[in-house]
Order: sequence, then C-alpha cells, then structure tokens
Amino acid sequence: MRTKYIILKNYIRNTGYWSNATREILEIDDNIQPGADILFQYYKEGKNRALMKTTIFEAINLGKSFDVQAEIVTAKGNLKRVRVIGYSEFKNGKCEKLFGLFQEISIPLPLSSKKYLFPA
Repeated sequence: MRTKYIILKNYIRNTGYWSNATREILEIDDNIQPGADILFQYYKEGKNRALMKTTIFEAINLGKSFDVQAEIVTAKGNLKRVRVIGYSEFKNGKCEKLFGLFQEISIPLPLSSKKYLFPA
C-alpha cells in the first residue's frame, strides 16, 4: 500500500499539491497540475465519480470530513481501488483548504457494499 499526505486545494492561494506517491498511484506525469477537478476524471464513471463529487462538495460547503473507498482508472488505463480521507479547514465560515490522504489499497472491496461506497 502507498499512502501520501496531499493538499487537494488551497482556496485562498488557489494552489494545489499532489505528492510523488499520489502521481505514481494515478500514473501521471509531473507536468499535470493538481486540483480536485482534474482528480475527478480519474474516478471510474458512475457511482465512484458521483460519490467523490458529492463527498468533496460536502467537505467544501458543509465542513464534513470523509473516509471513502472508490475505484479509479489511471492515466494508463489501469483499474485501482483507493481510500481517500479528507478534511476541510475553515476560517471565518469559509473553506480555505481541503487536505488529506490518498491511498492505494491492496485488497479490493466489493463496490456493492454501501459501507464502503457512502460516507457516514
């Protein structure tokens, strides 16, 4: 398993950061600029992408932290299962940062399990 701390987005500076391990999991080059919008394209279409869009929206707008598992399709077309843990940092009622862990997990869990598809 590879795990790496990443800052998905700094909303004040409008910057982002992906670690080398994150880039390795996604199988992308260093020239691709990080950001949540770009990251969505790697989540498998359907339930997985919808889950992550909803999860990130709730983190940014409602301050909800999350711990979810989903499938991604890497830049090279490989299917992988990842665990994403995230937290939002608010100041004066506004989301300033969204950060967390992006982890490739070695034992895939069934997508049909709501326990792993939807955050509590």
